[in-house]
Amino acid sequence: MRGSSSWRAGHKLVYSHASAPLRRGNSRAPVSKDIHEVDERGFTIIEMLLSVLILSIIIGFSTSTVRMFYTQSADVQNTFAVTNQVLLASEILTEYTHDGVASCPAPAATPGDAACTTANGENPFATATSTSATFFADTNDAGGTNGPVKLVVTLTGTTLTVTEAQPNAATCPLTSTPSTVCTYGTARTIATLPNETNPTPLSYLIAVGGSCSSASIPNPTTTGSPTQISEIVGMCLDLGAQLKGGQQAGYQSLAYMLSPAYTMNAG
Repeated sequence: MRGSSSWRAGHKLVYSHASAPLRRGNSRAPVSKDIHEVDERGFTIIEMLLSVLILSIIIGFSTSTVRMFYTQSADVQNTFAVTNQVLLASEILTEYTHDGVASCPAPAATPGDAACTTANGENPFATATSTSATFFADTNDAGGTNGPVKLVVTLTGTTLTVTEAQPNAATCPLTSTPSTVCTYGTARTIATLPNETNPTPLSYLIAVGGSCSSASIPNPTTTGSPTQISEIVGMCLDLGAQLKGGQQAGYQSLAYMLSPAYTMNAG
């Protein structure tokens, strides 16, 4: 007997190990055999409906965005197309007005042409109103041998059209003793401006440094009248076209005739 503890002789403490002892550096957690199998049953009907709903919302947003993109793209293309038509018509008319010239000498000129009248080329402009004009231009076409071309500008409804006719060969009075006037072949359209918004796009300048008048310019009846066609020195343009959305594209220009007097070298 030692202290308060009593021991019986012949008794031993025995330690029983149910498993092998763990080794240092090679300890592993016991693997549980109670593992659930992977669920392969797929989506439930609620999950499917939620997926379809989310996909529908995404497609809806995408569709509206794509539609807006194509609408804006069409508007931009329309703006460019209409603007180009306005610029083309104005540039053509400006250039031809600069080249405006009488296609035959007046009867009183030296040399004079008895067949030359206001209607067929005595002046650069044969007719001039706020919606139409007929005039001649020296463009040096066909090597400058046939004579000046004939331009006709007309506004019909809301469509402005510019046509050009070439002179027939050997008809213009391009000699020192003129006795004929130019005759012209079939006209071709060189510019078209649809949806013209200005009902009076043409006006005329009758004095250098003056202002344009939108009133129609009649054929001359009284010498010295300020509204005579013979006194026109330039043409004013005020073109406009309708764009989508109610906006407008416009162009204004004043073009002087640079050398309007008749010359045998006009062509």
